[in-house]
Formats: sequence, structure tokens, C-alpha cells
Amino acid sequence: MSLYSIIIAALISSSIMVISSINPVHSIIWLVISFVNAATLFVLINLDFMGMILLVVYVGAIAVLFVFVIMLLNISSENNNLDIYNILPAIVLITLSIVTQITLSGKISNNSVLNQDILKPINFSNPKVLASKFYSLFDIYLIIPSLILLVAMVGTIILTLPESFSSKKQQIFVQTTRDKHYL
Repeated sequence: MSLYSIIIAALISSSIMVISSINPVHSIIWLVISFVNAATLFVLINLDFMGMILLVVYVGAIAVLFVFVIMLLNISSENNNLDIYNILPAIVLITLSIVTQITLSGKISNNSVLNQDILKPINFSNPKVLASKFYSLFDIYLIIPSLILLVAMVGTIILTLPESFSSKKQQIFVQTTRDKHYL
């Protein structure tokens, strides 16, 4: 068995454990393990920059944020009456679709759109290649998520505004005048 297949098997099994764990904290730990496995795969295929970005962004920021939110909400696993047999058909269907996609992915011809740029030699480093592809060919895929995040940020600000929009004003003359009763 190659190292790739071992890491892929670990990635799939940890991803299954993310959705099948009853305790939310255990689910987050399995999610971190999934991210580490995915980053290891990126490093093994010589995409070091993507692997490190995956670790820094997802494991370093998002997973830690999830852990803090779950710990602050104090969600206990006793309240979850989740029966594994209720979601077993969905798990089987998703697993069969993934296995089908993996088996059919080897049958894609070399003339496909996905495989045209793979055979061309590239003399750039990983960040230069990513930047050239992101900002030339896939610029719309950067603009649309940024607009979605902007709408989410503006919506959050609007939802957290107070009900009354009246401003609080100070009466400087009243505050600075001396009252003769205190003298």
C-alpha cells in the first residue's frame, strides 16, 4: 500500500467520524485530523503552499473557533438522542456515490478539460502559479465569495444595531455651569 492510499483512507475515515460522532467536541477533533490529513496530501503532491494555508486557516482559525463556541454553548452529548440507524441510508448513499466517483475518475480521457493543463511544465513556485491562475482565469471565483462575505458582514452589522437610532447628546452648558448650592 502506498503512502497516498494510507493518508486517503485516514482522511475518509476521519471525515466519517466527524459526521458520526455524538459529542461535538470529539467531532471537532476529528475535523482537525481531517484537515491535517488533507494538508498532508497537498504536501505529498508538491503543493506545499496550499497545505500550509489549509493548516493555518482551517486548523488554526476555524477549528479553534468552533471549539470555543461549542465550549461556550455547553452542549452536552446527553441531549442528543441521535440513532445511527436513522442516518444509515444517507451514509450508505454518500459512500456509494464517493466510491463510484473514485472508480469513474480513472476513466476520464486525456482530452478532457481537467487534464489539459496538467502535462504542461511550469517553472514557477506554488504561490506564483496560484496567483497567476486566481487573478487571471479564476478572478470571478474570488470576486463572488468576497461579495458574499461582504453581504454577510453588512447583514451581521445591521442585525446587531440597536432598535432606536436616536443619538445621545450631551448638554454641555448644563454640565459646565456651577450650581450655587454646592459652594
